[in-house]
Amino acid sequence: MLILIRYMNDLRITDPAYKAFGLEYASVSQNKLPEDKRFFNYIVLTPQERMNMPKRSHFTMGNIVHNAVQKILCKKETLKDVIFNKEKSLFKSLKAEKPIDEKDKAKRYYMAKNFKLTLKQFQTAIETLPKQEWSFETEYATWIDGIGTYFKMFIDLEGQDYIVDLKNIFGSVIKTKKGYSYTKRAVPQQPFHSDCMQMAAYAYASGKKPVLIYSNHFEHKVFSENNCDDLKPENLKHYLDELVMYQQIWEQKLRLANGDPFALARLIKPDFSDIRKKQDFFWTDVPQEYITRFLNYYKNVKQ
Repeated sequence: MLILIRYMNDLRITDPAYKAFGLEYASVSQNKLPEDKRFFNYIVLTPQERMNMPKRSHFTMGNIVHNAVQKILCKKETLKDVIFNKEKSLFKSLKAEKPIDEKDKAKRYYMAKNFKLTLKQFQTAIETLPKQEWSFETEYATWIDGIGTYFKMFIDLEGQDYIVDLKNIFGSVIKTKKGYSYTKRAVPQQPFHSDCMQMAAYAYASGKKPVLIYSNHFEHKVFSENNCDDLKPENLKHYLDELVMYQQIWEQKLRLANGDPFALARLIKPDFSDIRKKQDFFWTDVPQEYITRFLNYYKNVKQ
């Protein structure tokens, strides 16, 4: 895979504050998380534990939709290839995963049922952009002034002039007397704030114009600088500054904790109510042993 690195006129190394916690880089997705969840994901869990965490079907299905768009657009594969071909079928990953519960199983059914329609919406949206050759999952490692490590990012689609990020808008399932029904969710009429920060980082790394595409199985919405003020260069600078600020706050806490996760925990306020009641979907499927390990960092003595 091609890795493009953007330096700011000098050679840089990752700040020891990160390395003390075994951290090497930052990402936009990390900064989208509240700090207690970031602490759980990247300090409490090992990389292998994080990778093996139970995943709801919409995560896997979202990747399948993205991969299908990329393979058909960039590798000229067919719809038949990405669905039915024994070697190339993207649904092998979904079949390999067991649904977490009945609700997850029902949502999987509806997402798979709507797959072709969702794919078509993304394809129609991309056709509105100027014709160009596209590459996919371009990896960038980019230093941004004021941050002691680099940002790592993967861009869904990159052309000569544009970068594109694909956003799935799946509906929800509701249990009824007859089973489960699927409730549609409309695409947003303006980009989400966290997505604007993401596109600001991508545009900074690539030097290209950002496009956000939101799609479900019945409609899509394309945002670019032509129809969205948030994606104009002057406003992308504002969102990049906010991303840098988020990362600087995290970095300062890493520095103060000096490699001690118990000290870092004292700098991060957890939402105990959400964790215990599991009202937030983030905590719903977390194994109890991991939650116990997380909570132990908030006790008065080291374990």
